[in-house]
Amino acid sequence: MRSAEAEDVATLVELIAGFSAESGFVLDPPCAEEALAALLTDLRLGRVRIVEQGSDAVSHLVATFVFSMKHGASAAVVDDFTVRPGSRGAGLGSAALAEVR
Repeated sequence: MRSAEAEDVATLVELIAGFSAESGFVLDPPCAEEALAALLTDLRLGRVRIVEQGSDAVSHLVATFVFSMKHGASAAVVDDFTVRPGSRGAGLGSAALAEVR
């Protein structure tokens, strides 16, 4: 898994759109691009990670930061996360979640 960069926005939108379509949700690509650009340029907002198999992006994870009353400090919330259908069941998602924990 690696940190996403500005050059990854198109790939990330493709990953998010694929999962959105599975869920019956229509993604607004310009809105997604804008949100990703904000996350990638302002690290106070959160982190975006990409999981690759070889040179193919097969998963992404977006963690955004919130203030937690319970902990009295910032906390990360998994806001968006998917694994491409052909790569599911191989433990990639579990490994990604374990890494950001």
